[in-house]
Amino acid sequence: MRSTQNFIKGFCILLVVCISANSFAWGYAGHRIVVQIAMKVLTSKKIYGRKALSNKEAYAKIQKLVNELYLTPEGLPYKTHLTPDQLASYMDDQRSDPNYDCISCLHFANVPNDPTGKITYEQTVKNPQGDAVEAVMALAQLLKSEGDYTAINEIPAYVQFQKNIGKPIPFAEALVQQEHIVGDTSQPEHLGAQSDFGGNSVEVDVFGTVTKLHPYLDKIMGVMVQGRNIEELTDDIFKMLRDEDWDIFMKQTFAESIDRTIALRPSFFQFDGTRPASIPKTDTVDGVVPPVPAPPTPPGPPAAPETIGIVGDAYIKRNLPILLKQLASAGIMLARIWEQELSSKSSTPKVFKMEKKQAKIGQCEASFM
Repeated sequence: MRSTQNFIKGFCILLVVCISANSFAWGYAGHRIVVQIAMKVLTSKKIYGRKALSNKEAYAKIQKLVNELYLTPEGLPYKTHLTPDQLASYMDDQRSDPNYDCISCLHFANVPNDPTGKITYEQTVKNPQGDAVEAVMALAQLLKSEGDYTAINEIPAYVQFQKNIGKPIPFAEALVQQEHIVGDTSQPEHLGAQSDFGGNSVEVDVFGTVTKLHPYLDKIMGVMVQGRNIEELTDDIFKMLRDEDWDIFMKQTFAESIDRTIALRPSFFQFDGTRPASIPKTDTVDGVVPPVPAPPTPPGPPAAPETIGIVGDAYIKRNLPILLKQLASAGIMLARIWEQELSSKSSTPKVFKMEKKQAKIGQCEASFM
């Protein structure tokens, strides 16, 4: 416990120093940590005395699929290629490719803000083009069946994507997309409200620097890896887990993990206080401030708030352990998904429960990530 407290205390000091500096995005740091955790859980017999999966069959299939991403047009392997954790940001890296525009909605799911945190994914209005939760399950069916595209073809975003690339989603592509999207679902603001664009329109004051909530949570992951080895950081996360955390993460269903993430969102809106938002200066004539007429209500996004939340040490100390455990939860979930879709055995309860699919309703919303 003391080592965990020292780790968090040291990080708070580091964050004050680095908050204004350039840092890796969540896409690099957070996603890579998730996949490193998954690979460790999948291949180890025990991790700090806790039983892991030790599944060589699934690991071998992952390596084979990753290698397929690096074949020349002649079918020969390139001299160098990336590891699964280095490919964790592959889906983000492809955003410059217009073929991927249609699946931007699969990085997130729209969940209305609920101060109680009691709303569940099943209670939400689904994006008719598809979302992150549906994508993970569809990719799992494809990889497990080695060719059943039924669930993939029920997601309009994937139907368009396959038209764009001129072929069904290759298994290797499905694997790296899946590992990325599972990581997305561990960040609470990726299961956020469309009304505030997943925290991207929520301003916060972080030690005197004004930024947006979602990019700030991304920056936390980047600051964590500054000057550190990601393998060491992954090991620190394993060390901070309690036995009860491990037990939950090894038994929860994917749906339960999604609802747990949604339930955490209110904590990230509990700031250390508020301050007035910036007020523009008013020109004066002969020292007299002229009256300012009320502007007409503009269409589009809501007006800027009168106050913004303050993020300080208390906020970080409360929410940093949550984020670290979310990385662990996602990594262990990914390892269990891989075991159940890529091998003939499963040592943990089923990740996906067969449920009736609800009709998709609502408006198609642009990606906010």
